[in-house]
Amino acid sequence: VCYVGGVSSVLNGAVGESIVLPAGVDGTVQAELMQWSENNKVIIQSSEKGMKLRDRAFTGRVTMSNETGDLTISRLREEDSGRYVFSGFGSSGAFNPKEVELHVYERISKVQLDSQVKNSTNSSSCSVTLSCSVLGSSQVALSWSRDGQRIPEAENRTTLTVSPSREEPFSCTASNP
Repeated sequence: VCYVGGVSSVLNGAVGESIVLPAGVDGTVQAELMQWSENNKVIIQSSEKGMKLRDRAFTGRVTMSNETGDLTISRLREEDSGRYVFSGFGSSGAFNPKEVELHVYERISKVQLDSQVKNSTNSSSCSVTLSCSVLGSSQVALSWSRDGQRIPEAENRTTLTVSPSREEPFSCTASNP
């Protein structure tokens, strides 16, 4: 079974959770062979002889639907990120190959906001430096808001220095795919 083409879809998953990679096969089609591979290494195959796991790294973590070819990966790990290719053939010929690019990320576990106040020499004004740090994730995007309104010029900055003229709430929002 060979494959020529581009990425059909991109999916994001979270470490420790499950995800379904769709094969796009109609359940009414009689499949003679279906398989999923990652980096040209077959993970799992289904044929008339039954289902066979081919990659030990996925032992106890993958299942493939006999009807649709969909691949379910449970207990996701960051190293499961990659390009997965579904291929196979049935009584009516070869299935259209399906490629799925999977990205697995840690969930953001904690966002910490710290502040440091600096008064002017005559105490007539002050500035506040807010620092935002994120624990437990990668590829994090930061955004800042004042009174619920996003501050566009502060996108993806870890610190924000303001000179408030009144009491107003600031927030830092962290997100990843």
